[in-house]
Amino acid sequence: MQEPNQGGLDTGGFWSWRDARRLYYQALVESNANYRQVLWADLFRALGQIMHLVVDASVPEHTRNDPHPFGGLTSTSSYEYWVSGQHATPESTAPFVARFLSAPIGFDAGILRLPAPSGEHIARVPVARLIDADRYDGSNPGVTANPADPRAPVSAGIAEIANANFYSENTFPGGYPSPTDQGLIRVNLDTPLGRVRRYLSRPAGLGLLPANPLRAECASDAYGGEPTPYPCMDGVVWNQVAAHMLPRAVGYASGVLDYFFRGAISVTRVEWAPSGITLRVRNDSDEDMEGTFEVFARHQPGSAAERRTRLAVLEDGAPILLGPGEEWWFDLAVPSDVVPSAAHVLVFKGRLGLEEDAVVSQVFTVPYVEVRQTSYVADLVPSCERRPPFAVPPPYSSGVTLTVYSESMRCEWRVVNHRVSGALETNTWTDPATGRREPIIDRIEAEWMGGDVQGPAPLTLDGISVGSVWQRIGDEPDPAAFEVIDPADRGRSYLFLTVTYVNGAQVVAHQAIFTSPGSSHGKQVVLDNRNPSSRQYLVVSTRSASGLVAYNWDTTGQMPRPLFEPVSHGGVPAPTDQHMERRFGSRTFREGLTISEESYSDHAIDDFEVFGDWDAAFARYSAIEPLVSPHPDGPVYLPVAEVRRAYQPMEREFLRAFVTADPQPYVVTLEAQSD
Repeated sequence: MQEPNQGGLDTGGFWSWRDARRLYYQALVESNANYRQVLWADLFRALGQIMHLVVDASVPEHTRNDPHPFGGLTSTSSYEYWVSGQHATPESTAPFVARFLSAPIGFDAGILRLPAPSGEHIARVPVARLIDADRYDGSNPGVTANPADPRAPVSAGIAEIANANFYSENTFPGGYPSPTDQGLIRVNLDTPLGRVRRYLSRPAGLGLLPANPLRAECASDAYGGEPTPYPCMDGVVWNQVAAHMLPRAVGYASGVLDYFFRGAISVTRVEWAPSGITLRVRNDSDEDMEGTFEVFARHQPGSAAERRTRLAVLEDGAPILLGPGEEWWFDLAVPSDVVPSAAHVLVFKGRLGLEEDAVVSQVFTVPYVEVRQTSYVADLVPSCERRPPFAVPPPYSSGVTLTVYSESMRCEWRVVNHRVSGALETNTWTDPATGRREPIIDRIEAEWMGGDVQGPAPLTLDGISVGSVWQRIGDEPDPAAFEVIDPADRGRSYLFLTVTYVNGAQVVAHQAIFTSPGSSHGKQVVLDNRNPSSRQYLVVSTRSASGLVAYNWDTTGQMPRPLFEPVSHGGVPAPTDQHMERRFGSRTFREGLTISEESYSDHAIDDFEVFGDWDAAFARYSAIEPLVSPHPDGPVYLPVAEVRRAYQPMEREFLRAFVTADPQPYVVTLEAQSD
């Protein structure tokens, strides 16, 4: 099973445990799809041949050095030949499986945690314990059976059970310490040929597996002749052996597969941050793992043309020790020639518990959803009022500059009938045969947050209204298009679309919208009282127009929140700064156009006169009429804007590895119209 130099014409090929581990690794990382299938086939042939050795160890003839090349004198004098005859026809197969194979009997898993015996240099992988756990030494056959429950798993190899509990036809008396005829009882049973024969039966309570019968009485025994050198066996006896050993053959052989694939790892997170791209790996096994980790990209995964390329050797190949349940963060360097793919396989090579050259793998997807807003349209409803005069009565503190009298005409536009549309673009590969993508979205929620009127937002996905939340209920395709159509005035609240991946990660996409367009025409009297003995009064009148665009513009370094940058606002490129300043006392008055990341502000100054007398100043102030907003001479706020998706440096590296080689920015256009 573990022979390192297995191979050649005399053995039929390279099929040892070590060969199976080699084939497993090669099948995981091989790029050519056709050769990869060959490797998978060879792997499972190797595992099948290893399982065959375990099944062979359930045969008493094998475990008692009983030569049986021709099956004895008849087909019933050899256990193997008898078993083969029980399912020799199609009609007999189903009853044979139901009788002997449908209820496997396993083993105490603790035997696979036993270290190799001292001096053992070949069979060091504990899978050998499925055959021989070194528990039965000839003097203690009771370790091979549970007297209270003959089907209970025990801490013994299957060869130990077969050797200690059953005869084989050509076992010389005295050749093995167990079983013996001690405690057996004679019973008469019908044979398959319709005759009655005397057998020796081992009842329960003798510390071994009950067998009724254990062996047949030989003719010489019956007539007092010279005892035969071998115990006599037939199909009735083999039926009892098979009832105990074939279920164990299934249980122990399946232990080969369970042990070979026992390792478990998972990729719990792949993300970018300003410092780089990281990958988090967890040991999901109940044994230590110490070795190297590699990541291979799967291109066209699941198809006949799937090819694999190595993306990275984590930690430059340095061995990493992970205890059960422990996680490790790896830095991921993206090669310059990488071909992006969402599908990958993580491969571990190294020590797993007591096995030195184990291989563990896990396929995983690096999910990515681009919440790609394509448009925003809204309606504006004006609300205008003349605000009453505001006055600050004397006395006035010295050393200050303050407004002592003001009034204004102010118009604000309520933003209603919000209409946001966009696409949900995922990075998983499309199966050309079905046109389906691997689902990666678990939940989508639309919500107004912050500001004046918070709450759920009406959400439509692929033309179907879902309330405000969509939750995955099966393997339905990921939604591809979204709309939010909300007639309400949401004040200064912000619209978010939160997308939760199946693996728990999130994208929090702030949708670009207008808030609070406005215009005003106002006048004020400003007192410069820094020197009370020579007070001055400024009479100033101004016109203005302003507006805000809300979107993700201040999210540098935040993976879940897409970053945008301004393109234009009010029909003017952003940012723009054309303002000038006038000073009076300690106050500054701006005029001209200023456009920042989210705000549009345009100011015009009509009057800017300084008086030394209050009466003269107030007379000029009173003469500035009427106050009109929006003013026919402007400025006018045009409710159009554009914002552009901005990809950050490490985000680009992430996209280049897992999404697209050249992420292209896109522009969202915002428009609003007034009644």
